[in-house]
Amino acid sequence: MSFYAERIHPHDMSDLLAKQGICVRAGTHCAMPLHQALGLAATVRASVGVYTSMADVERMINAVRNVQEQFDCYE
Repeated sequence: MSFYAERIHPHDMSDLLAKQGICVRAGTHCAMPLHQALGLAATVRASVGVYTSMADVERMINAVRNVQEQFDCYE
């Protein structure tokens, strides 16, 4: 799953998630023409597999919200 958060560069999101123990990738993910068409420099990609639990997904969602809250305090 790829996503983009307003006001947060994907590489910043990736770094801050890593500090919370969440491993994601940031970049164009071999889809640069799509990113250019959407006007995005990059996106964040989280991968799931058969071993990924709902608790893992919820932990990632909470970590993303935490990063967004950190950036909201600067508005």
